[in-house]
Amino acid sequence: MIACCCTVAAACGGNQAVVPPGPVGIVVVTDSGNSFEDGATDVPPTLDLRISAGRQLVAADVAATLDGHQVAIDINAGAAAASVPAMALGSAHHLDLTIAGQQSLLGFHVIGVTGAMAAVHDEQGKVVLDVAFEHA
Repeated sequence: MIACCCTVAAACGGNQAVVPPGPVGIVVVTDSGNSFEDGATDVPPTLDLRISAGRQLVAADVAATLDGHQVAIDINAGAAAASVPAMALGSAHHLDLTIAGQQSLLGFHVIGVTGAMAAVHDEQGKVVLDVAFEHA
């Protein structure tokens, strides 16, 4: 857990997105294990959100909408999780999280199409394919 107090849009404590302490304590929001912050431009096409707090969350604590559509929230071991279907590369979205009555609006972009380079060469009598991606 992060021992700081920032808004969801702030980058603090190792770039984790958090909301101010409230009835549930400090809240940390991640996507696929990485911080999820307002203005992110490199979000994977499918959100895999995890929301944890200073105390165990219950279903009544958490609600979310993505672009105005309700997102199903699962509570497991006191943490909230949600996943959504794939979104178009480079597309813009708005996630509205309500955690224990505190609303956080997060705007983000799904990562765009990335560049890739490939090279085939001979190395000690074997064909080798090297591939490099712009965003690994």
